Amino acid sequence: MCKIFPKYFILCALACLIFAGMGIGGTSSKSIVASRLNSSITIDGLLDEQGWRTAVPVSGFTQYDPEEGAAATEATVVRALYDNDALYIGVICYDGASGEIVQQLTRRDRIAQADRFSVTIDSYHDHSTAFLFSGSVSGVKSDGVLSQDGFLYDVQWDAVWDFDAKLIPDGWSAEFRIPFSAIRFSAQDSEYVWGINFRRFIARKKETDEWVMVPRREVLPGTVSSVSKMGHVSGITNIHPPLHIELLPYQVSNLNYLTQPDPFPIRNEFKATGGLDMKYGLTNDLTFDLTVNPDFGQVEVDQAVLNLTVFETFYPEKRPFFLEGSQIFTFGNSFDNSPMRLFYSRRIGRKPSAPTPADSGYEFVETPQTTRILGAGKLTGQTRDGLTLGLISAVTDREYGYQEKTDMTGDRKSMEFEPRASYNVLRLKKDVFENSSVGLMAASIFNNQHPPVANGGFDWNLKLFDGEYALDGYLVGSRAFTPHFDATGAASLDEITGGAGKLGFGKLSGEHWFAFSAYDFSSRNFSINDIGFYSQPREQGGYTQVSYKEDRAAEPVRRYVLTLQSQYRWNWEGASTLKQLELESAWEFRNFWLLTLDYYHDLEAFDDINRGINGLYRRPSGNRLSAKVQTDPRQQAVLTCLAGSNTTQKGSSTWYTALQLALRPNTWMEFTPALTVSRSRNEESWVQSPLSGWPVFTGDGFNLFGDRDVDQYDFSLRGTVTFTRSLSLQFFTQVFLAKGRYENFTKLISPDDLLAFDYPNSLTHENPDFNEKIFNTNLVFRWEYLPGSTFYLVWTQARYGNESVFDKTLSENFSGTFRLPMDNVLLAKISYWWSL
Repeated sequence: MCKIFPKYFILCALACLIFAGMGIGGTSSKSIVASRLNSSITIDGLLDEQGWRTAVPVSGFTQYDPEEGAAATEATVVRALYDNDALYIGVICYDGASGEIVQQLTRRDRIAQADRFSVTIDSYHDHSTAFLFSGSVSGVKSDGVLSQDGFLYDVQWDAVWDFDAKLIPDGWSAEFRIPFSAIRFSAQDSEYVWGINFRRFIARKKETDEWVMVPRREVLPGTVSSVSKMGHVSGITNIHPPLHIELLPYQVSNLNYLTQPDPFPIRNEFKATGGLDMKYGLTNDLTFDLTVNPDFGQVEVDQAVLNLTVFETFYPEKRPFFLEGSQIFTFGNSFDNSPMRLFYSRRIGRKPSAPTPADSGYEFVETPQTTRILGAGKLTGQTRDGLTLGLISAVTDREYGYQEKTDMTGDRKSMEFEPRASYNVLRLKKDVFENSSVGLMAASIFNNQHPPVANGGFDWNLKLFDGEYALDGYLVGSRAFTPHFDATGAASLDEITGGAGKLGFGKLSGEHWFAFSAYDFSSRNFSINDIGFYSQPREQGGYTQVSYKEDRAAEPVRRYVLTLQSQYRWNWEGASTLKQLELESAWEFRNFWLLTLDYYHDLEAFDDINRGINGLYRRPSGNRLSAKVQTDPRQQAVLTCLAGSNTTQKGSSTWYTALQLALRPNTWMEFTPALTVSRSRNEESWVQSPLSGWPVFTGDGFNLFGDRDVDQYDFSLRGTVTFTRSLSLQFFTQVFLAKGRYENFTKLISPDDLLAFDYPNSLTHENPDFNEKIFNTNLVFRWEYLPGSTFYLVWTQARYGNESVFDKTLSENFSGTFRLPMDNVLLAKISYWWSL
């Protein structure tokens, strides 16, 4: 019966598209009139120019937090002006206790515990996408892009705009200058009307006031700010969208000290290079971004984790070129925020790996750490009739590694690690009806090692009945190649094609009740990981979730949410691979403490990820409990504590705890130490190779099992020291220790039967035990010496070691981490922003 699900899935999707026109959205009737500015404005935070006195003020803010719907406790007055080049917003935030206004100096785009004010502009006027500009009383700026009616927020989007704020006797005031080049809109002959909203945050009260306050019952949980229900700004006439050019040339110097395998000495490298970023407004609707020989050395290193699955670890994108506008390339994202990643930008410039091991008697002495990106172009925009376009094309260079004779004779050979390749992505999305969309996406790779790899599909996000309900989903296909070896050992490539899809329906808003349900599938040969990211079994299933919330709870609780969820999955032979029930509760108290309690019950199900002669293993039932507490975020020290445990019917047990402390000793320093500890015992598990991560098989082809013990310790420290608004020092350091051992080896002969197996740790049998030690540190000095122009000084150190010795104490492993060989990288980078 499970095999016919995709057919019904397609029929349901087509039927629901027919009724999509039932979705009608609305907007607020509030409006602010912008007055034309006939004199100059100095952006100093003080509204003392004549232009501000003639502008029409608006007020009437309402609390969103902590008492939704109540009148704001402090008055806020906003004015709007414009000229041929920019929109100006002036605000006076009155405060009856001006001496208690909270200030915090931090770097740009960090959310600080400080009083702040934000402006959100829907210049496309599509009721779905908006630009957000925020500034704090300390003068710190933040900006980003909202999409999907405010459900997604891209904080990595950066524009060049002006802001300043000042304390005044009865509160504080601020001025925004938002150039028309920083937002996108289509030219028109008549008056411009855009969506707009204002939000004020009063830190000491943890109070959020909004000009147009959209109640929680009217939006999907997790929405940053509803775009479709904003007010309007009018009165803007006789302006023209600028077709501008921004150039950002850069120069970087890199000094590397890289550890080599014995007996080779440390390799010293000095590199100096340069590149260029360009942003060009092709039309009023489309922007072209170009980067030539980009360098991302200032980006923070990834945090180490232990992965004991056969699936790849997902690491978020951190490189600015690929982050900006990334929401356009999101595919299949629905109300449960689980997109299908047809495009995973970290595939571009990834770390190459050797196609084969080093030759006998040789060691790799130079291996490329990244694949050099020769250049990349990006075309993005949205037309007046609601068509969103995204196009990326990137070219990466060949990368070579070098192996050298271990006898130090100097015999040296090169090997191609990565071929020259071209990555291409196209995204189209069309607004339909009211606040709904349908879209297409395609991605491909071209190189000389195999024919083109490609994937693509279409998705839909439909709002029904005034946005109260949603119907989301996608259908996609993939084309990839896998190596095939004949009887002689000769290799060839076999083409594999596959497909995947999802259909979800949910009740998104309401006073108390929410409900979501979704079904998805992926065929056995579905493969997108050459350019995308898919890290789950190829099977089918779904979930059903019902939630009850109360936004006006009785003391001592302010609000709470109770959720019941069931998950269920099957493989393509009809075997159940997941049966799970979850009970979750989330509580916010009147003192602003947060508490989350989770209970999971896992029923017996089959695991078929690692296929030997018998590919099914019946996982035992189990129970999981977890709790998370966060103290009042208004305080100078904020503690977050997470603890949990997991037990199974077969006697395995796991417990973990995580502590994080956010410390703000003064208004310009912030430190976040964190500690995570976990321990599992007697976990009946597939045995994995610590070198390859692949499952280990017995000589007769059965899956090897063992009772696994694992200990993990993760110590980390993040910090930001902000000297001025444009001068900061940020750092991240981590010591990660993980050790594991296998005992009582068995082989899987049936889903329920494990037969004792003699697996000696000898020269002919790989020892699967592991003891990983990782140290990473990253320090970034950042100086924005001119608007948009930045100087970086970066130091990065990395240490890594692994041995097959479990019986070492924590102190031995911790101290041993700092005796490991290390790689050091020193980088200086300067860029200059130039606007034409």
